[in-house]
Amino acid sequence: MPIVFVHGVGTRAGDAYSKAVNARTALIHSFLLRPLGLDPRAVSFWNPYWGGNAAAFAWNYASLPGDREEKFGPSEALLALLLGEVWEGELPASDQVVLEVARRSMTDAVDLLWAVAAERVDEAAEVGELADLAVRATSLARAEPAPPWLNTIKSDKEFLNRLSKELTPVAPAATEESFGGPNRAFLRIREGLGRIQGAAGRLAGSVAVDLLRPSVNRSVSTFLGDIFVYLRQRESLGANAAIAKCVADGLEQAASARNADDSQLVVIAHSMGGNITYDLLSKLRTDLSCDVLVTVGSQVGVFAELGLFESVKPPTNPATDRVPKLPNVGRWINVFDPNDILGFATEGIFDGVKDYQYSTGKGAFAAHSTYFVRPSFYDRLAAHLNEAV
Repeated sequence: MPIVFVHGVGTRAGDAYSKAVNARTALIHSFLLRPLGLDPRAVSFWNPYWGGNAAAFAWNYASLPGDREEKFGPSEALLALLLGEVWEGELPASDQVVLEVARRSMTDAVDLLWAVAAERVDEAAEVGELADLAVRATSLARAEPAPPWLNTIKSDKEFLNRLSKELTPVAPAATEESFGGPNRAFLRIREGLGRIQGAAGRLAGSVAVDLLRPSVNRSVSTFLGDIFVYLRQRESLGANAAIAKCVADGLEQAASARNADDSQLVVIAHSMGGNITYDLLSKLRTDLSCDVLVTVGSQVGVFAELGLFESVKPPTNPATDRVPKLPNVGRWINVFDPNDILGFATEGIFDGVKDYQYSTGKGAFAAHSTYFVRPSFYDRLAAHLNEAV
């Protein structure tokens, strides 16, 4: 089953990008492929990277109104975003951050610990171990969202020790000094906890959303810039434009990996990646196809309403008219968080698509940017993908 992932706006090459690809691939292996009975080693992945052909800011973001990001460096952007969205006001004591998250939602606690731990991992095998641990932890959180033992826990370290005991009941509980023993995944989780607590200490007494505003300004600027660059390229060069060609090449290469025993081609497209993919399949490269299209936090619906797809004609009667199903797409799943201000529904516009809500309860900043770092997202997606392939 060849799988293509088309990234969204604001994605740029570098160490963080490479780690994100490894982490995402590991979660797809553990949550999506193994439940389908597929050997992850036999599944080919394509990650067409188009960010290098997208927006570049000539004055290095001098147009932004100010820079107040001194408390968090670029390498901690994800951590700041996750913490900022977990707490609308002041953070709790720094040794109880994850514990308080768990008391609100065990699933959120698992997502936070995994995302922060995986961010520092380079080796694919190690991030795979983390993903396998995430499957077990997510299953535990789903089965028992508010375990009674949480009421007896006093600190984050106690929480991790108890969590390790719940996940490995036949082994002795990990001590504070040797949490997880030789298990690299548990050791990474412990290291991630230290980073979470350190970040919480720097945020203490601050309203987290205020610290996020500068990074949000930059994200919105890049979001708009990448869209404008794509549309300008498409207007001039059509299917031969740099961004369109990059994604089309990825789809074409993945299609060539199909065979009689493994004919299903799955495309997962985030944000602007969904718009680019739809544009290709509906107009620019109708010779391409996929068996399952999954758009996540995407703007395909609003692009259609604004007339930004040549293939989509305005309705005569919006109440009943729908854009016909694409003949070169087998099944289309559209996923969005209702809190994601950049994710839109599609069923009221297109035929042949099914909308699914993935509700994190988080604010707009994290809702759009963190779908693919949350194990709980893959856990939900697995059920829908299982129906589609």
